Amino acid sequence: MSEEKSQIKKLVEGHRKDLEGILPSHINLERFIKSAILCIYNNPALQKCTKESLVEAIYSAAELGLDFIPTRGHAYLVPFGNKATFMPGYRGLTDLALRGGSVLKVFTRLVYEGDGFTLTYGTQERIVHIPNLDPSKRGEITGAYSVAALRNGETIFEYMIVDELESVRKTSKMANKGAWADHKPEMYKKTVERRLFKHLPTSPDAQAQERIDKAIDLDNKAVGLIQEAEDDPAINDVPEEPVILNADQPLTEEQIEQLKYRAGGNDKILMELIRNFKVDSPGAIKQQDFSDALDYIEAQKETQAANAQTEM
Repeated sequence: MSEEKSQIKKLVEGHRKDLEGILPSHINLERFIKSAILCIYNNPALQKCTKESLVEAIYSAAELGLDFIPTRGHAYLVPFGNKATFMPGYRGLTDLALRGGSVLKVFTRLVYEGDGFTLTYGTQERIVHIPNLDPSKRGEITGAYSVAALRNGETIFEYMIVDELESVRKTSKMANKGAWADHKPEMYKKTVERRLFKHLPTSPDAQAQERIDKAIDLDNKAVGLIQEAEDDPAINDVPEEPVILNADQPLTEEQIEQLKYRAGGNDKILMELIRNFKVDSPGAIKQQDFSDALDYIEAQKETQAANAQTEM
């Protein structure tokens, strides 16, 4: 281990006792510490940040119970010059909302030209989305929506047409670089989900609500820093979406289990997944395609549900 990496490990490990006291009880201490160390290891710009800013950012993540595992996309350490700041990922915000108790489920989808899509507002608001599973016939993205199923039985959603999404993109000086250039579909999802979060009910758990409020405040702070510092060449693009390491390698065992869990034990969906990605098994799917595989499973589930409803 290089001296530099040794110092990073020593820095994080040196706060083990405090982190143990800060982390929510359901978060594994060892996994959290390892994720923080690896996050700094894998980003040379973070290694140039002050120790004080790194520790403060790590503490912020610990208080919210969000780790830095790339494939989870819950939290990020973002370098701004020589200072590191914490930024929650939209999946991290979703996780906090689910922990709050008022929200049972949150999901976000993109809508394409070739999809069947109906949106109804009024006294009986609803979305019906039947995705076209043939990639060659899906066409361009026309919009995105995010849905939250609440514990009281209510369902709320937000929908944005692509023009609205593009308006948000164009307000950023990073409109044509960084995450917007490399991960535009995921950024569309984040944009509409952030709008949904403005309308979620307050959690009955005061501590959980405090974490949600703090996460949103920290996210707003990070966005503000980005806007103020975009013209500084020392500032790195913000990784608002997960950076998948070893993108051309097969899925990890944990990712394979996530796919199987998401499919709900439905062998037909898994077989369709294998056929669509032209592989022999889920484990042969590349890490860079993991997010697309999850989306494909959700699309298959929605199609099956729509077909079952039609047959009733």
